[in-house]
Amino acid sequence: MLKLRLCLELKLVNETKIFQAQSTVEEVGRQIGGWLKSVQSQ
Repeated sequence: MLKLRLCLELKLVNETKIFQAQSTVEEVGRQIGGWLKSVQSQ
């Protein structure tokens, strides 16, 4: 996330692409968290 924010601050990419990437990273994080919980409860 820090690297994405740095790219935005330095204006290396447009805001739309950064926000889409952040959303994807957050969703993957939630999915991994759910998977870890399901594996640990077995």
